[in-house]
Amino acid sequence: MSVEIKETKPIIFVNLCTKSGDELFYIRRGYLEAIHAAGGIPITLPLMANRDYAERVCDLADGVLLPGSLTDVDPKLYNAEVSPYYGQKGPERDQSDFFLLEKAFEKKLPVFGICFGHQCLNVFCGGALYQDLPHDVQGNINHWQSEPYNLPVHTVKVESGSIVHRLFQKEEISVNSIHHQGIKTVAGNLRPTAYSPDGIVEAYENKNGNQFLMGTQWHPERMWQDEPSQFSLFQEFVGAAKQWRQKNR
Repeated sequence: MSVEIKETKPIIFVNLCTKSGDELFYIRRGYLEAIHAAGGIPITLPLMANRDYAERVCDLADGVLLPGSLTDVDPKLYNAEVSPYYGQKGPERDQSDFFLLEKAFEKKLPVFGICFGHQCLNVFCGGALYQDLPHDVQGNINHWQSEPYNLPVHTVKVESGSIVHRLFQKEEISVNSIHHQGIKTVAGNLRPTAYSPDGIVEAYENKNGNQFLMGTQWHPERMWQDEPSQFSLFQEFVGAAKQWRQKNR
């Protein structure tokens, strides 16, 4: 008698990245290795700006991770004019992320956004961005560090009662920083949970609790092998995806 063994590991779709004038899609391996180490099955997605494609892949997903990118979120998506200090446009990534998020929200799939993904998820939910922190925010925090990228360069204050506080068990943590944009206005359904010393939102979570949503401005995928607390962010996300799978598959 054959027995069907149901796969219990959650399937995590990770959108790929690109940059202006480049024919390649790419992803840094740390995202995928961290998901796998946390017990998930990472699968990368080409940037298909197509709603039907997003719907079909989300039928297979138990969670969605939106990684960093060398491109910037298009300001028109948060009703702003393009600043002279705006970086590279990446319409394929913007549109692909938005279509995936539409379907992820319909299904209440867990979503984890990192750096660009953190910014894009906030914009999708109705928030806005600073287009260039060095020109838009007064402060002396280095938000674009030089290598090595796995080392922390500034601290962030953590809100009590948040996911980040529960995982790190600290009021202040140290993070790396590789970005020139940041959150200006937090979307109404998101709760800011960590701030850099110059006031930039470094982490948030879903205010309503009916869907796992988490974003970090820093890059835990570059730190997770050195810092167990950074790895716990991936464990939390993959754990939420596993719970979703158990309830919905």
